[in-house]
Amino acid sequence: GSDVSTIVVDSTISGGVHRAAFEIFSYDNTQIKNLGFEINAANAAILAASYTNLTIKNCKFSITGAAQGAIVLGTYTSGGTWERAIIDGNEFVDCPETYGVEMNTFSGRGPINDVEITRNKFTSVKYACVKFTAVSGIVQNVKIKGNKAYDIIGDTPPGLYGTFVTGGLDTAYQVRDVIVEDNYYKNTLVNKAKGFA
Repeated sequence: GSDVSTIVVDSTISGGVHRAAFEIFSYDNTQIKNLGFEINAANAAILAASYTNLTIKNCKFSITGAAQGAIVLGTYTSGGTWERAIIDGNEFVDCPETYGVEMNTFSGRGPINDVEITRNKFTSVKYACVKFTAVSGIVQNVKIKGNKAYDIIGDTPPGLYGTFVTGGLDTAYQVRDVIVEDNYYKNTLVNKAKGFA
């Protein structure tokens, strides 16, 4: 909505791309609503390292540095629970060096279970609106519905594609039970590799 408080980060937070402006470690029943994130550094906006019942709603993300994603579920640190996340009604705009939402099970993390990504708008996001980085843990029961994506940035062919959803390339059969329905994707960028999934 119009009543959005903004968090601005102009220099890299210690720890580089594995740190964020808003970090969640072992939080239960957490709601992040109506926040704006302007990140001018190589950091995520929200890193959910461990959670149960997380809602991120009506937030706006703009990240100019190369980060893992605007929102990262999972982390490179050990331990944790990733159960039930709702990412709804957010806007991801002008993130030319980062993904929108990344689900990351690096080094045996996970499972990341029960994620809803609904009614979000992605504009000028790098490579993917939603990325599964399922390296050595499971990502399962994910619903991606009613989102809109415009001009997702890919490399000059034959480089990485600008896609709506990507993942599963790290380790086979780690992404399970994903529903992608009723989304809209339009890409007008010229000389860029592009695709839906």
